[in-house]
Amino acid sequence: MHALRESRDAVVIVPTGHGKSLIHQLYACANIGVGLCVVPTLGIMDDQLRFLNKSGILAVSLRSDWRLRQDDVFKPSVKILYTTPEWLFSNSKDDGSMSMDQEKKNFLHQVHDRRKINIVTFDEAHLLCDWSTFFFFQSPLT
Repeated sequence: MHALRESRDAVVIVPTGHGKSLIHQLYACANIGVGLCVVPTLGIMDDQLRFLNKSGILAVSLRSDWRLRQDDVFKPSVKILYTTPEWLFSNSKDDGSMSMDQEKKNFLHQVHDRRKINIVTFDEAHLLCDWSTFFFFQSPLT
């Protein structure tokens, strides 16, 4: 939390059940804007959404139906957006690599411009190892 308050990057490595997700959730809720959390499975995303919405914190997922949910994303009451690596980088190239399609990239720029993405996190990052080169070299906000 100290690193985030000082706008520094942070890597948090603690055992399951010790509150890693709470760090980005608290930060997103305590600051202006919306948090973006990338999770490796729909099951994890659904668990997080269910917990937050049940707790009175509005969270939305970006999935295949994201075009239908754009109005939800821009509501000021939404504090966290969840998505998967597959949603971010689903545009296959001939060489087998992946990239973000321009429509999604433009959408995330709109989200940032209108709502300010205040934190980007990768929950359960140990499951994202196959995607790491895409996150480092093709940031959705560049």
